[in-house]
Amino acid sequence: MSVEVTINREYFYDSIRPLFGKLGQEQVNEMEWFFDNFPEQISIPQLAYALATVFHETAQTMAPITEYGSPDYFDKYEPGTSIGNSLGNTEPGDGEKYKGRGYVMITGRSNYQRAQDELGVPLIDNPELACEPDVARAIMRRGCFEGWFTGKKFSDYIEGTKKDYYNCRRVINGTDCAEKIAGHAAAFELALEASVLV
Repeated sequence: MSVEVTINREYFYDSIRPLFGKLGQEQVNEMEWFFDNFPEQISIPQLAYALATVFHETAQTMAPITEYGSPDYFDKYEPGTSIGNSLGNTEPGDGEKYKGRGYVMITGRSNYQRAQDELGVPLIDNPELACEPDVARAIMRRGCFEGWFTGKKFSDYIEGTKKDYYNCRRVINGTDCAEKIAGHAAAFELALEASVLV
């Protein structure tokens, strides 16, 4: 279903506003990009889950952000730690250098390297580029639909009649906050369904 053609956007924003509490123009502008640039064949549940993921990962701003924390906070990502090793961090300082950024909090040397290889953007030397809107959008869109982060992709959980919002969290980060994000996805889905132009 082509979201750009079939969704009454004004009605959608009115419908989803309670989830945000206060919905600002910058948040609307960010969501406009989703409507204008996601594949025409995307289903409403897939779009709902994409929006819910960004809603959660960006602290409801819907814009690319950098993971919060003091330098010591990122020691948990350092080489030699279980998390750091799983993220492919190999050099001292990689934990903070390759902290979460963007719409989906891309984290770790391995994920930055994958995104660099796929997009041709020098993210290893300039990881802050992951917060540039066009780069962050490409990482989010392709990463989720092509399975860059964990080997899982949206279509593994949301495809045709299959709709598993809880386990779709595995595309990004195991089942961390899976129930909460599933609830957000359901809210986005209801708003989208209510906004379909007949």
